[in-house]
Amino acid sequence: MLSHNTTFCPTDQYTISDDTLIARIRLQDEHALGLLYCRYYLLIYTIVLRVLHDTRSAEEITQDVFQIVWQSAHSFQTGRNPIGWLSTVARNRAIDTVRTKRYQAHKQEKTLVEEFQTILHDTGIEFSRTLVLRLTLQSALNTLPPKQQRAIELAYFAGFTQQEIAQQLGEPLGIVKARIRRGLITLRRTLDDTGMGIGYDQK
Repeated sequence: MLSHNTTFCPTDQYTISDDTLIARIRLQDEHALGLLYCRYYLLIYTIVLRVLHDTRSAEEITQDVFQIVWQSAHSFQTGRNPIGWLSTVARNRAIDTVRTKRYQAHKQEKTLVEEFQTILHDTGIEFSRTLVLRLTLQSALNTLPPKQQRAIELAYFAGFTQQEIAQQLGEPLGIVKARIRRGLITLRRTLDDTGMGIGYDQK
């Protein structure tokens, strides 16, 4: 809906009050959302970046914050400080992201430890190759953009169909299919470069 490129912002963006903009956003006025975005993008981005310390993730979460504003403007209480509301939404969203990343990292580490313990009790060379492959694959996954990584994990690790993934993420099926395809192509290239290639079906 919005781009972090603020060159489209009008020079008179401050002539309308915050309360008026939010009132218009309640009525699904995208222009009002754009003006609010122009006004507070840098503030929200700075708040999120201080929590995440990752520019790419900060940009994505900042977009999410204004998406939340678009969807929940009706809950904003008239007379409340809009800056405080936006800052709270941004901070909470950033903290939730940090917690999710920590949980995922802990879960992945636990899984790898369990696999490693299993391998310690088996001298088969194929098991060792499986662990190396898993570590290589996880490393390759971590280089993908977060949305590609999430779609692939849901499809190949959680067992969801592409239609189910689209419904869960709230995105068009075509976008999900394209995202998975691009991610798999990148993974295949990365694994081929390491000599651990797997033939993914790109149909």
